[in-house]
Amino acid sequence: MATSNNGKLFASEDFDKNHVSEKIPKKPWWPWALAAVVVCGGLVFLLTRGNGPSGDEVAQTNVPLVEDIATQDNPATTTQDSVMADTNNVASATVNGTVEEEAWSTIRGNYGNGAARKEALGSRYDEIQAKVNEFYREGKVH
Repeated sequence: MATSNNGKLFASEDFDKNHVSEKIPKKPWWPWALAAVVVCGGLVFLLTRGNGPSGDEVAQTNVPLVEDIATQDNPATTTQDSVMADTNNVASATVNGTVEEEAWSTIRGNYGNGAARKEALGSRYDEIQAKVNEFYREGKVH
């Protein structure tokens, strides 16, 4: 039996009687790849845009004032006027409360900063400053 299909049992024309494959032009693949990249980029943008405060939200964040910090978790509250009076007159402040009360007073600024604070707190400086640092570590001071 002689075959005219170069040794093949079937020819491609045997399966495509109407020659449809010759009439359909081949489309390029790159528009599909571009569309896939655009869709993926859009999804990433939409999924990540709500994961943090925007610049406007950061600018509108409420920062507690000194008197707000004093009244949050501390029974020893003061007004802004008394805080300012104590800050201006650091040398006259006496350290006679509990460590926690004096730590809150230190945070409010009643004993000044740096060397002035160390001098005002005297022999209790180390224990009160350790309590102040503890409050900051535990997030009690914002």
